[in-house]
Amino acid sequence: MEATTNIAGHICARGLNDSPASYADAFLTLARGGVLDEELALRLAKMAGFRNLLVHGYAAVEDHRMLEMMRNDLRDVIQFLECVQRLWCGGRGVIAGSTWAYWMGKARHELGET
Repeated sequence: MEATTNIAGHICARGLNDSPASYADAFLTLARGGVLDEELALRLAKMAGFRNLLVHGYAAVEDHRMLEMMRNDLRDVIQFLECVQRLWCGGRGVIAGSTWAYWMGKARHELGET
């Protein structure tokens, strides 16, 4: 999730010339900018809120449920990465090549693909 929020913020800043107020807002900004489907953006915004719960310890989360989510509930993250890939390959050129490689590597690492 951390990688997706970083990528979303980068696209907002570099591609949409916008500065979201929060991680969740970054996904909503991408929807307003036509980069993401609104439903996907809303789900990712909720995931960003969940990330804050985990990172800041606002609530207790059962370890086995968290592990299950990380292993099985990656559809939205994968769909987000597909949208980012289309954005890049679509020629809008909002992300420099070396930056794209860096963020995709980070995302693949987050998804356990490296």
